[in-house]
Amino acid sequence: MATRAAAARGGRAGRGRGRGEVPAQEGPLIQPPAAQYFELDRVAKRYKNLGGKTFSGTGTVIEALAWLKTCEKILEGLRLGDQDKAIMGAWLMQEQAELWWESLTAGNREAGRTWDGFKELFKEKYVPEQALERMHDDFANLQQGDLSVQDYLNKFTLLSPYAPELVATAKSKNKRFILGLRRQYHDRAMAHVKLEFNELVEMTCNYEDLDQRHLDQDRARSQAGNKRKPAVNQGESSQAASSKPQTGKPPRGNCFNCGKPGHYSNVCTTPKKQKTNSQGSSQGSQNPVSYTHLTLPTSDLV
Repeated sequence: MATRAAAARGGRAGRGRGRGEVPAQEGPLIQPPAAQYFELDRVAKRYKNLGGKTFSGTGTVIEALAWLKTCEKILEGLRLGDQDKAIMGAWLMQEQAELWWESLTAGNREAGRTWDGFKELFKEKYVPEQALERMHDDFANLQQGDLSVQDYLNKFTLLSPYAPELVATAKSKNKRFILGLRRQYHDRAMAHVKLEFNELVEMTCNYEDLDQRHLDQDRARSQAGNKRKPAVNQGESSQAASSKPQTGKPPRGNCFNCGKPGHYSNVCTTPKKQKTNSQGSSQGSQNPVSYTHLTLPTSDLV
């Protein structure tokens, strides 16, 4: 009787039971929901596999904003609902950030239950309005200074999101980049202000490389000039060489100047003797002969 009643309720499906067919189900099967901590564990693993990190609350304002943007991007990629993203965001708070979040939500369990609510509380704590204004001013006054073009570009890219009105168009972005460069690049770069931003940056890097190459060449020439020995007069060099004491075997004979052995006359310390003529000429010069009053014998006159 039970079989007939089932057949009556199931129509053809019931009548086919006698031929070995599976009886029709009266309704869809409902699986029991999985426990929440199992779902959170699975999502946390996928979050880490995608490069997501926890937040400790000890970094800078820029690091806090970067973490929030990365976290939101990954959670949206996982297709989590609004409340699930808020739960995941709270779970990612670690160390000091976790203590802050627990003290914030201890008296108000509804705080941060949505993702927008979580972001608002997070920014109030770690990205205050005063910090955003300061970064806006930092970008408006950004100068290259002693930085390389690449380092200047990194700071430009990091701070530009906090002053969007200054880089609203491609031309205004290029001009702001050029005005922050060193003055030596202004004229050359401004002539190409209509280029794509990446092309403008590459061109400026080429200018910097060229200037550095010229600077290195000038420095090398200067160092090579300092290493050269100064030219010495040939007479001075020979005199200096003759004044040096000769080493090796001691000289033979006596000095022609002082008559003592052991050295040559060119290095003798005794005052030099003056040279004189031959003996006859010396006597003649001392006793000159006068022929004006010479008397000859009378015999010689015959």
